[in-house]
Amino acid sequence: MHRVAGVTVTTLAGGANPGTSNGTGTAAKFSNPVNILLDETGELVIADYDSDRLRISTATGTVTTLTNQGDFKHPFGLIWSGDGKLFAQTDYNETGQSAGPAAGVIWQINLSTGAATAKAVGAGRPRGMTTLSNGQIMVSDIERHDIRILNPTSGELTSVAGASGCRGFADGSGGQAKFDAPYGMVTLSNGDVLVADLMNHRIRKVTADGKVSTYAGDGTPGLIDGARENARFDQPKDLALDAAGNVYVSDTGNHVIRVIRASGEVETVAGSGASGFDDGDGDEASFYGQEGIDVTPNGKVLYVADGTGGEIEPVPPYHRVRKVSMP
Repeated sequence: MHRVAGVTVTTLAGGANPGTSNGTGTAAKFSNPVNILLDETGELVIADYDSDRLRISTATGTVTTLTNQGDFKHPFGLIWSGDGKLFAQTDYNETGQSAGPAAGVIWQINLSTGAATAKAVGAGRPRGMTTLSNGQIMVSDIERHDIRILNPTSGELTSVAGASGCRGFADGSGGQAKFDAPYGMVTLSNGDVLVADLMNHRIRKVTADGKVSTYAGDGTPGLIDGARENARFDQPKDLALDAAGNVYVSDTGNHVIRVIRASGEVETVAGSGASGFDDGDGDEASFYGQEGIDVTPNGKVLYVADGTGGEIEPVPPYHRVRKVSMP
């Protein structure tokens, strides 16, 4: 294992008990935070899944509520559009009802009032969302097992890659390619998009015209660092990109944070590999249900939504936003 030295993990906000309280540090409460999105000022937007809220945290851990709306239920996907608008995805439909995996909604969020306006209904379960150079938004759907393009103005969704409704693994173009629960996404500087392909234990690459290839991981679940094509991941859920082209991976099955360097080498950034919520040095700290991540442009600080990992009963004591400080 190739470890990044000098890493420290701390808890930015939240704690053992679920809740909706605003406040600073452990005084703030979350109910299964699942995703994180940094803005240009260094504040974080947090998808607080079980509280049906979007929350805001400062870089020092002061938490407030942005969106708390009756029809806005179970938020997950988050993205900034090219012109600075915030979009969020919910698993429930536009009336706040559970209506099956195809009934999710993509909303535009008013940053002044927190009001959510439905832009694309029947959008499914887009866990990953990333903005393309042309201003459109690419989304990955864990239930359809495909990749689509969202027009953020009209709300129209168009398929670009993956065999809709057919899980599997295959590189190729358009509908010839196959994914198995595609999750988080990032757009590289050359316009290509990387996708965390959860159950294929790989990082896939998608071009703007729908050509799919394997970027990292050999498909066998495990924890092996080194050259990206030979590395192993275990259920990678999210990706984050810094300005130097390093891609960070929320390697959920391994309970660690990894990085794919711009050079192509994979290293382990933080996490002992055991599940838990211990802060400390990078190789001693532990994560439990980490999903969404985001990183500052300089690659010095990475934030982790460390929630319940989908467990329901009994409710696990993991409702935290973690901070990973890197040299």
